[in-house]
Amino acid sequence: MLPLLLFLSLIFFSQALEIKVVPSHSPQFLEIRHDLPSWGKVQVRFISKDRDLSQSIDLFPASTVTLRLPIPTGQEGRIPQKVEVTEIHYTYKQQRKAGSFGSGPGQMRSPISISADAFDHIYAIDSSDDRILKFSRELRFLREYGSFNWDTSNSFKEDFSSIEEGQFDGARDLVSGPNLTFFVSDMRNNRIVELDLQGRFVREIIPVDEFDEPTVIEMNSRHEIAVLDSQKERIVLFNSFGQKLYTLGGYGKSRDRFQSPVDFVFNHHDELIVLDTKVPEIKRFSSASRFMGSKKLKDSPVGLALDPFGYVVVLYKDRLEFFTPTLDEVASPFKDPKEGQGVRDLCFTSNRHLYVLKDDPIQLIEFVPKLRIDRETLELSAIKP
Repeated sequence: MLPLLLFLSLIFFSQALEIKVVPSHSPQFLEIRHDLPSWGKVQVRFISKDRDLSQSIDLFPASTVTLRLPIPTGQEGRIPQKVEVTEIHYTYKQQRKAGSFGSGPGQMRSPISISADAFDHIYAIDSSDDRILKFSRELRFLREYGSFNWDTSNSFKEDFSSIEEGQFDGARDLVSGPNLTFFVSDMRNNRIVELDLQGRFVREIIPVDEFDEPTVIEMNSRHEIAVLDSQKERIVLFNSFGQKLYTLGGYGKSRDRFQSPVDFVFNHHDELIVLDTKVPEIKRFSSASRFMGSKKLKDSPVGLALDPFGYVVVLYKDRLEFFTPTLDEVASPFKDPKEGQGVRDLCFTSNRHLYVLKDDPIQLIEFVPKLRIDRETLELSAIKP
């Protein structure tokens, strides 16, 4: 017979973490209730003599979260003697800056987006000069790619000019590919261009029904390439060979259509999170393009990003707002709200460093994650089956 309620408390940052055993007709459960004050993760580990079961769960801040976990049983149905709860809290601290206004090495005139590759290089696109600037993760300027070119032939096969084909008219966004190449949306040339690490032309991607000003470009875990076809208000997906798979959206007022889409990201489950600015709202679609829900926003957002933990970041001109993967609002990891002002775009590297592009004044800024670990072990020996 299951016991009566047992309450145990842990205190973190003056916030209570309640752990209790919930009576039920099913096996015993451990219920964790918490309101985290900052970004973080909770790890739960059950400890017994005959086995050790670890379970890691992400908790999202700024709203009370209840997790109901089954308590594992060992040999002869014995429950664990202890449960260990570890909290890992993250905040961001500014570390380095780079960039200034101009057309010289490492300078930008109208920066529009930044991205990171698998080697933690940072790429910034300067829309005024149609240049791509490459920086190390320490924000040391390395080289630049491209310049202005209006592709009158609209096809590499017709003019065979690798120099011209590595140039752009409206370079807008960049994503790193799996084969030591990267893809650039060439907006006014209505194409996606693939370049090698030296900036040499590899191929271009144009669907049969053609783009009309492609802007944002992303890649999911299956190496499928997704492109926001802005004037047609749709997202087009291609496989790694550049073959069109399907489209999502298109203009319309139904929940699975768009009216003014400006940005999108893939989350960790390859779901599409789309920013539609007409309402404005965030729309969420499954990896199979099924509509899963939406979240209305305030004011006029300008962009989206995804952090390493799966948080969705909404960019405004004067601030950043943060949401869980299921689009519940959460607290900011910045201690100073001013650090989220004037952000044009942002990205993260594999070591979870945050890089922010600001355009007034023009700067690239690196933020380093700072973590604090709190750990507590609770005796569960009083709980008997």
